Amino acid sequence: MPDHEAERARLAGLYAAMSDEELRTIAESGDELSVPAQDALLGEASQRGFTLTIAPSISEEAVELNRLVTLRQFRDLLASCPPIYNRQQCAVFFASHSSPSCS
Repeated sequence: MPDHEAERARLAGLYAAMSDEELRTIAESGDELSVPAQDALLGEASQRGFTLTIAPSISEEAVELNRLVTLRQFRDLLASCPPIYNRQQCAVFFASHSSPSCS
């Protein structure tokens, strides 16, 4: 894996070939950028005479989790089988597709 300076230099060359708008778009996804990428991006913007604000990382606390809702419950696995299959076809299907931990 390249060291920090080599990666920063590689990315600086890449960013130098991009437009100002492309650099702003990359800065908006700053939470996905590595430290060398952020350094190279800020350096390129500075050379061009404008400042960029790299988007902050999204913390786990900021992510809103949706509440799970039960749509339907079945008494057992066979009861969940679609009505187009008979019970024997369902049993064969579930037996052949179950993992060892789901016995």
